[in-house]
Parts: sequence; C-alpha cells; structure tokens
Amino acid sequence: MQNLSKYTKIKEILELYSEAQLLRRLKKAFHVTEVARIIASPRSHGRLNGAKVGREAHEVLWSLDPYVVFQEDEVALPFPLAAEIVVNSKKYIVYGVPDLIKFVRSTPVEVYEFKSYSIADKYSITQTQIYAWLCHKCFSVSPEAYLILGWSGRKYSRKIKIEWNPKEVEEEIKKAIEKILK
Repeated sequence: MQNLSKYTKIKEILELYSEAQLLRRLKKAFHVTEVARIIASPRSHGRLNGAKVGREAHEVLWSLDPYVVFQEDEVALPFPLAAEIVVNSKKYIVYGVPDLIKFVRSTPVEVYEFKSYSIADKYSITQTQIYAWLCHKCFSVSPEAYLILGWSGRKYSRKIKIEWNPKEVEEEIKKAIEKILK
C-alpha cells in the first residue's frame, strides 16, 4: 500500500510540473532558476558552454522513466519537481529539475546540483537549497543537498554539502516571488 501512495504522489508531482510549464507565462508558476536569480544574481564564471553542457545532460537523461524509482532499491536521476506555495493569499507553483536526486526505496535522500565552474557562489548555493526545499515539499522529507563543482561531464573537483532550512528557504522564495510580481 505504501508504494501505491508513493506512486500517486509522483503522479501528482509530474502533473503539477506539467501544469507549471503552462502557467509560467501567466506569472502563476516560477522556475527554480528564475527564483534563484532574484535571491542571488548569477555571475559569469567564464565558461561559455556551461549552460549548454547542462542542457545536453538533461536532454540525454530526460528519457529516463521517472517511475524507475519504484523498480530499484537505489537510483539517482534528474527528476521533475513542482510544489505549490502561497504568497499574499494566492497560490503559485515553483518547479524545476535538479541535476540528480538519489532515491532509496522510492524516497529522495540526496539532491545534487552540478556546476562546471569550481567556485561556490551564492546563486549556486541558493539554487541547490531551492531544489532541496522542493523535495521537502513534494515528498515530506529533508534530503541532504550537495553542490558539485568543476563538473566536466565525467568527473568533478569538489563536492560541498549545502545546509538549508525549509522555513528559511520558503521565506526567501516568497520574497522573490513578490519581487517578480511587482
């Protein structure tokens, strides 16, 4: 019975993610990168193809079946997340796809965000925290969050554990949404 409720939960998350993509233009849904940019402006790291590498990785891995989390005891994959948040008595959706979520027995235990550059900045940390918050909202868990730096597509130079507090991250997200809506 527990797997049935997890299956239902994943189905709901995927449906909300699809809805968020449609509602984005109406400013009723906000992508993680948009929210993170408001909280902490990204800076150029001098790697012209960093975003391109990230998009290509998601395109290759996106063909994975998200329901594989039920088929293996442990699995790690990019996974679409979406959660509702109330700002000034109105509902909005925050959504995005972290680079990797590690699931153990269908439960997310770790969230990873990969960056091609080797220096942790506030934007990257904020983005990682928002993905951890989304996991928390979607699955009622508090996964560990990691920022992987110097990712070349095969190896990395540093793995940093990112501390986060669900209430603090949610407050930052609410403030960011208020700024976007002004």
